[in-house]
Amino acid sequence: MRLYCERFVSGRLRQALGVGTCCLAAVQAPLPCRAQSFVAVSGRVEAELTGSAVSGVTVWLRGVGSTITNEDGRFHFSAVRPGSQEIVAAGMGFARRQIILDIWSDTTVTIILRIDPVLLPAVTARARKITVRGRVFEHGTGRPVTEGSVFVTPGRHTHTNLDGSFKFGDVPANVPVEFAVRAFSFEPFRFSITASKDTSVELHLDVDTTIQRLISEQHRKLDTRMIAVVGKAFSVPREEILGFVPANLFDALRGEFGILNRYLRSGHPQTLCVFVDEQLAPTNDPERFMFPQEIERVEIFEEGRMLRIYTRRYMERLITEPPALGRPGYSEVPPGFRGHAPAQAFCR
Repeated sequence: MRLYCERFVSGRLRQALGVGTCCLAAVQAPLPCRAQSFVAVSGRVEAELTGSAVSGVTVWLRGVGSTITNEDGRFHFSAVRPGSQEIVAAGMGFARRQIILDIWSDTTVTIILRIDPVLLPAVTARARKITVRGRVFEHGTGRPVTEGSVFVTPGRHTHTNLDGSFKFGDVPANVPVEFAVRAFSFEPFRFSITASKDTSVELHLDVDTTIQRLISEQHRKLDTRMIAVVGKAFSVPREEILGFVPANLFDALRGEFGILNRYLRSGHPQTLCVFVDEQLAPTNDPERFMFPQEIERVEIFEEGRMLRIYTRRYMERLITEPPALGRPGYSEVPPGFRGHAPAQAFCR
């Protein structure tokens, strides 16, 4: 453009004629303009080492915005201005990654993230627990089954009380839990519970007829031994004793049979001999602390001067490992006899 001006205008005359204007006009002449265009950026986020797609990763593109990778680990941005662009990717369990790209046309990029585990505070998980309560009855009669053993997995057990009740705490909820019930003279019983809240159950046990026959045989042997003793004696079987519930054994014998009334009026209750399971009781009235549900048999000698009480547990022993039984005996020394005051009783 400069040479062009010099060809047609020269010297000071050129200056006077406006050579500078000619050149300036030539420089400032408008250039043809082109409309600005946008490009698209797509990509995939992968895990280092495995190359597997990573979903749920947040991807930022400066000046454009952010998006979340889909289940295939893919993302997409449209309307991106060409030029140098910064892409940032971050996701739970991965190290943050930053990339600078020169983008002049539609571009596809793969972003590799390094695994960076997140350390969380220790959490102790505790299974939910429930309480299981139950009652055990004899099938047919509805009588409570006392002193029964109730087992629950793993390795815990308890016993039924006088009204046949039992209770287990800390039983796992929402999973099957196995229970087993065993009681002398009854068939074993098993059941399973799956419960989400505290639960109560009612169980009915069938009588073990074989054991019942063995019990009857033991009663026959004890009757034979009792009859051989000189003096007045008789026995009270379990079926009659169970009719005294809920009285204790002492009140039952005195109230229902009247067998102790005459003796107690004598004023010398210390001469009463009481045997429990063939052992002379250390106190004068243990029967006050025993209940009919615990008893299998009571033998009464000399109008109540001597009682022999046999528990259910002892009857089980007589069947499984019978001990040698001696012959009962009772003798009484009257008050003042040979210096004895008050009266004394000798029992065996």
